[in-house]
Amino acid sequence: LAGWGSVDPWQGQAALQEAERCIKELNLIGLKFQQASQRFHVNDKRFYPLWDLCQQLGAPVQFHGGYTGLGSGGPGGDGVYCMSFCRPVEVDEVAADFPKLKIILLHASEPWPWEANMVAIHKKNVARETSGIWPKYFPNEMLYDMNRRLQDKLMFGSEWPYFNTDEMMKQWEELD
Repeated sequence: LAGWGSVDPWQGQAALQEAERCIKELNLIGLKFQQASQRFHVNDKRFYPLWDLCQQLGAPVQFHGGYTGLGSGGPGGDGVYCMSFCRPVEVDEVAADFPKLKIILLHASEPWPWEANMVAIHKKNVARETSGIWPKYFPNEMLYDMNRRLQDKLMFGSEWPYFNTDEMMKQWEELD
């Protein structure tokens, strides 16, 4: 098994130290961020030292894309700013500014699936991933490029343990 670390990007130097510990001491794959819950924009220059460190360490980062289930259906979305922090276009800027940083754009990136596709197609260092949504609900834009321009840049994500693996695989088999 392999794991991902996470740090609070707002912690500045402490975030840099913890990121380095995650990669060098804990031997984790890379770092995962959930911008809606952490309330930050990935293209904010204040966080560029963190992306630079990850690039230097060869540690990939995962950025959440689009709609999040966090707070979904709760009063005021339980205070989660669902759409404010997770635009794929922000990932485009980070990918351009850190061309050796491996970036995985998570989920279907609704309501911006075309935007997410274009970022992954345009930037060699960006890939997409499919967790967070049942395959039968994949946006048409995502499905369109899955077997075309994204065939080598889209990875399976199960959302286990929240989604039943048998049902997930059944729905994958039913896709064209």
